[in-house]
Amino acid sequence: MIHAQGLRRAFGTAQARRWVVDNATLKAEPGEFLAVVGPSGSGKSTLLGILGTLDTHYEGQLTIDGRDIRSLSDRELSSLRGEKIGFVFQSFHLLENRSVLDNVAVPLLFARHPPSRRKAFSVLEQVGLSDRAQELTANLSGGQRQRVAIARAIVHGPSLLFCDEPTGNLDAVTAEQIIDLFVSLHRQGGVTVLCATHDERIANIATRVLRMDEGRLREQR
Repeated sequence: MIHAQGLRRAFGTAQARRWVVDNATLKAEPGEFLAVVGPSGSGKSTLLGILGTLDTHYEGQLTIDGRDIRSLSDRELSSLRGEKIGFVFQSFHLLENRSVLDNVAVPLLFARHPPSRRKAFSVLEQVGLSDRAQELTANLSGGQRQRVAIARAIVHGPSLLFCDEPTGNLDAVTAEQIIDLFVSLHRQGGVTVLCATHDERIANIATRVLRMDEGRLREQR
């Protein structure tokens, strides 16, 4: 599903360049649940941005589902994200002045063959929020917002799900509920999950754990 070889990403000027991702190599097979752990500033989020095709200013090789990412146009990259990839972020990135249902339906606007909004409602049922479909997201709790974000990420049936600190802004009980939801989604759908996290509970449910330190990636378990 993912094959990355020698990925490097630097920030700063030519005189003061810092390699945030330094020669990272990994393979992710269909259906795997990979946790990328490490301290803040180690490069986890930057790595996920590259693997998720959000950041294209990198060195090295990256193929997703057999497609060389460097060979794709902006339009082809957008199409790949719309068909294959879902994202869940720590800070949710929801449209606060729109309904829960509207937020979940956003990815359907970019699908080549968009399903009806009934699909968005059925995914809300899956994450336990169908009774809040018409509520503004601004009125929801942190855990509910993250459930909306997860529903938005999976509504178009992606084969890849990237999660960046999905429990970072949640209390322990709510975080446990979100982790249980990830376990359920992974088992039911067979989606490949890559999750950057400080949360050892997520690392414990992953099928494989990678550790990142100062931009370097290595197998931990």
